[in-house]
Amino acid sequence: IDTNAHIGSEKIAENYEANIGTTDTNDKSTVGKITIEAKDDAKLSANAGGGTLQVSGAGVASSLGAAVEVLEKNVSAYIGKANIVANEIDIDAINQGEIINTASELAIAVSNGVGLSGAASENFVTQNTKAYVANESQITIIENNSGTSTADSNSSDGDSTNNNVTGVNGISIKAQGNFKSLPVVVGAGVGSLAAGGGAHAYMDFEGNTSAYVGDGATITAGKKLEILAENDLAVTVGEGAAAGSKYVSGNGAIGLVDVDNSTHAWIGKQSSITAQADGITVKADDYTNIKTYNETLGGSQYASVGAAVQVNNISKAEQLLMWLLTLIVTVVFYFILDYFNTANIVPSTISVTTSFLAVYLTFRRCPTYALAYTANDIVLIVLWVLASFDEIRYVSVVV
Repeated sequence: IDTNAHIGSEKIAENYEANIGTTDTNDKSTVGKITIEAKDDAKLSANAGGGTLQVSGAGVASSLGAAVEVLEKNVSAYIGKANIVANEIDIDAINQGEIINTASELAIAVSNGVGLSGAASENFVTQNTKAYVANESQITIIENNSGTSTADSNSSDGDSTNNNVTGVNGISIKAQGNFKSLPVVVGAGVGSLAAGGGAHAYMDFEGNTSAYVGDGATITAGKKLEILAENDLAVTVGEGAAAGSKYVSGNGAIGLVDVDNSTHAWIGKQSSITAQADGITVKADDYTNIKTYNETLGGSQYASVGAAVQVNNISKAEQLLMWLLTLIVTVVFYFILDYFNTANIVPSTISVTTSFLAVYLTFRRCPTYALAYTANDIVLIVLWVLASFDEIRYVSVVV
């Protein structure tokens, strides 16, 4: 989905100019308010549901369902290569979206049967929102009641901003990205012999929100200049898995949320800006709220297994703590290994380091644990290669 609202062109090669208002700043007759607004509000829903029933001497009932959404939304509001005279200018880019996915599956097998069920919900969202004044624009905002002020700017950068602004209410540049996602996934299996139920929910979100005045701008903004970028993301994920059988039942629920948000508000280099009254506001806000609910239920007369896993991404502060603990463990074990005259002490110590990282990341359910285990395997291979120089039979272990 591409939504654009603009005056003029941001591409110099097109050599297009929009002239709005009068070039005579003393003439108030053609001066008014200009509003440029691009808005998209997409609401999507996907539902997958089904069930199977198997009645036989040795029947298997299976049911699988998936609800998948792939969405890319680009919203831009801007002033490009244009000459504009006005009292007030508002540039608003509003990018809103919502996805509700529901996947529910049920499999029932009676007699000597096995019931297996799986449900999945996957969302892939890319949301880009931009509000800006682009290259080679000349903007004059005239005050009706307090005189006139003008300013000029020039820039050779194709994605830069050039403007001059004076106004009663000044100029407002706002980029707002809002998105909500609610995947609900339930998988249940019932079987007289064995039953299994599984649920998986995955949310991949990439948000880029920017509001800016580009390089080389000279702005006299009257009462105020506002440059605001705001990104608001709310994700609530719910998974449930259930299995019931006389003999064996097993189930699992996995929820994964992967978010990459970039929110920027800025004024470009070599800019000269003045404003009175309310002054200048340059603000970037990110509001991300993620909630996950994982539930499993297993019932069996003899054996029942259930597990719920929520993938975790550790913060930067915890990363610093992790590396500090790793350093301490490494130093301590170096002296321990040295005390026992350990051969190949350097790679042996590195092996301790990678092992500690792998265990810590696994404990914290961080997906990068696999990299630490891979590094540890590489170190072990090196140690066995070194050992094979003294004992040739260790070559088989290396292979």
